[in-house]
Amino acid sequence: MPRLRYIEESEQTPRTRELIESARRTGAPDPRVVSLMTRSQLGIAWVEYWNKLLYQGVLPHKLKEMCRIKISVAHQCGYCSTVRSTVAKGGRADRGHDQRSVRLCGQQALRRA
Repeated sequence: MPRLRYIEESEQTPRTRELIESARRTGAPDPRVVSLMTRSQLGIAWVEYWNKLLYQGVLPHKLKEMCRIKISVAHQCGYCSTVRSTVAKGGRADRGHDQRSVRLCGQQALRRA
């Protein structure tokens, strides 16, 4: 029996439905995680923060994805290394990038900032 449950349809607000649907479209964060997190105001705030961090800002999305991959490998997180946004799936930010590519891309982005 799972200890955590997804938000029930009857509990969803227009905002939580929007966040879950956005996760389905974008692929990250995982829609199942969003369905767990949106059961509380704190969880909703976390999902909104995640979306802003991943999809907005000055750093290119590819760099953010490569950092996520590097961190997931460093922490040996099998789950995090498999979550891909639709932006990453359409680009080349994937497991195939080696650590040298991550370092070079990060250095170039910092020089531009």
